[in-house]
Amino acid sequence: MIPVTTLADSGAGSLRDCMMATGARTCTFRVAGTINLLSQIKPTSGNLTVAGQTAPGGGIAIRNDPSNLTGSPVFLAEPNNIIRHIRIRPGPTSGTKQDTTDGITIDAGAENTILDHVSLSWATDEPFNSTKASANITVQWSLVYEGLSNSTHKSGEHAKGMFVEGSNITIHHTFIAHATDRMPNAGVGSRVDFVNLVTYNMRERGHQYFSMLQKQGSTTSGLTRQANVVSNWVSMGPDSLRGTPIYGGNYDEQYSTNPGFAQFFLSGNIDGRRVSTSVDDRLFLDPADWRYVLSQPIGTLSVELFSSATQGVRDLMSFAGAFPRDSSDQRVLIDFLNCRGAIIDSPSEVGGWPTLAAGTPYADADGDGMDDVWEAARGVSSGIADADGDGFTNLEEFLNELAGDQDASGNMINRVGSGTGSVPAVNCSIAV
Repeated sequence: MIPVTTLADSGAGSLRDCMMATGARTCTFRVAGTINLLSQIKPTSGNLTVAGQTAPGGGIAIRNDPSNLTGSPVFLAEPNNIIRHIRIRPGPTSGTKQDTTDGITIDAGAENTILDHVSLSWATDEPFNSTKASANITVQWSLVYEGLSNSTHKSGEHAKGMFVEGSNITIHHTFIAHATDRMPNAGVGSRVDFVNLVTYNMRERGHQYFSMLQKQGSTTSGLTRQANVVSNWVSMGPDSLRGTPIYGGNYDEQYSTNPGFAQFFLSGNIDGRRVSTSVDDRLFLDPADWRYVLSQPIGTLSVELFSSATQGVRDLMSFAGAFPRDSSDQRVLIDFLNCRGAIIDSPSEVGGWPTLAAGTPYADADGDGMDDVWEAARGVSSGIADADGDGFTNLEEFLNELAGDQDASGNMINRVGSGTGSVPAVNCSIAV
């Protein structure tokens, strides 16, 4: 366990210092606020946990300094990573236009990576990007929105959502909003599972699927695009093009390097054409792609706990994103519920980076990352021990309870199906 005690870019007690350390480590936070990065953090050792739920006050956000031209604030290329309850919002650069400034990039080598309750926005490339050779990635209970449109990307207009490449990728219970397309985009790689996603206010396209080879001459990587697409909600919004067919999902065969090799399992998805689960599942897709639809899931679905698309909206509104929610996340979700919001060019259009309250960290006299009160109540004193013998260390138990994933007795808390509140009209009542 390595405590983060300063919001400085680097040096002792910085987030960079913890993430760039070697060996298995957990970054806990004794401070709250926004960390302004002067250069990219690219760990050279895996087995990394960033426990944003430990931050006091308003939590932790990461942004790029405008002078930072090194790309995504966080770039993962080593295995076994867990990042939770963190906001990553790069913003525009002030120098040469860039083409690789995502919120977070997950590259080859970063197998077994989980992003949980993260809030990603204001990237000049995609807020989320996994690359061609990445594998075994899960993004869950997260918010991805407002990729910047006419900003500092070298190609000009570039409001994007999630660029999902690689193999064995699962995205579930994630909200994606306010972008031209890639909401999400399944590019190079094998199977993806998209479950209980909410896509809102695309300009041109919602879900996109490609069958693309990692190398033009390859016979294995990305040979067939496979996707389990289950209980997703796709809605047009204020910026969506009128008079142009926008489907919930679209297999972009014309842009695939391996056209015609695709398999899709569809179940329970809702969009402007499939407003009810009583009609043909295929209506979620462009009719030109119906020949690729299968009647059974591809393999075993990687998500065991999910709900109807409508209940998925309620669950996301109640539980997704970094907690405690800051003003930006609250604004975007309220706008969605009221069919408002927009694709933006600059964070300044929506109030800029929220000020996060400093708060007071929990007492941790022995420096093991656990709250002294919590330790005393359970009679534990070592973070690396496993008091109840269930395979999770005491520190892991504390972190899971702090994040609301388990109760004081160690029982899992299931959020699926427990979200409440209103749901906007399908497609915001926009005719298709």
